[in-house]
Amino acid sequence: MICTLRRLQQVSDPQSLSDEMSAFGISGGLPTSFKRIFMSHPHVEERIETLENT
Repeated sequence: MICTLRRLQQVSDPQSLSDEMSAFGISGGLPTSFKRIFMSHPHVEERIETLENT
């Protein structure tokens, strides 16, 4: 599961977009606590960390 999440993280990394395509990507780092309320899933980094600590 951790390997799959790491692969997903690599594929969805917004820095991997070319300059021409970066305007179409969604980026912005970690959400503020208010935005976090509306998230359906935790960030991939948090999921990996949780799995590693169990």
